[in-house]
Amino acid sequence: MHLHPRDSRGFSLIELLITVAFVAIVVSVGVPSIGNLRDSDRAKDILDVTAAISSACVRHARDTGKMAVEFTAARGGHSYTQPRFHELSMPQRNPKWKGPYLDRPLTLEDNPYGGAIYLQNNLSASPANGFDLHGVGTAEQQGPGQFCVFYGVPERVARSIDASLDKALSDEPGDAWRYTGKVEWSPSAGGALMIYIMSATKQ
Repeated sequence: MHLHPRDSRGFSLIELLITVAFVAIVVSVGVPSIGNLRDSDRAKDILDVTAAISSACVRHARDTGKMAVEFTAARGGHSYTQPRFHELSMPQRNPKWKGPYLDRPLTLEDNPYGGAIYLQNNLSASPANGFDLHGVGTAEQQGPGQFCVFYGVPERVARSIDASLDKALSDEPGDAWRYTGKVEWSPSAGGALMIYIMSATKQ
């Protein structure tokens, strides 16, 4: 018995169109999943950086009795190279300072979106202007305290982080999630994500 090679004239037009349609369906299903996975990874990166900063803030406040600032460089702007902008990572003149509390200064690479990161030492500072932790309509947390700002964070990722940290408040109607709880978000500057760390009275 002899085997004969199959006729190999190639795909018909119908077969080619079916193949293209199938590939298009697979891509349309797979691309959002890949995007969602990337967003999830970036949200986790932001939470990890915030956790490290939070721990450093608590230790700094315990040693010095003061709130710290820690700024990355700003693209095309002030370089923030002086120690006074790096109270967690660079030696300070304060004799109570026992750092470094971070092993190195923050960089733009610590923000998965490449934007600046600012650790503010006053909860009333822009762009947060206080935090409404309980969703009562007023920013009851103001004055000395710590919060981080990550610039360049899209709304969908901010929502994911909000759902993680503000579970009870994240389902509020409309844009209320943006102004309540530990997580706030503003569309200004390409998306400013603000995460509350602590107030001076709760060290």
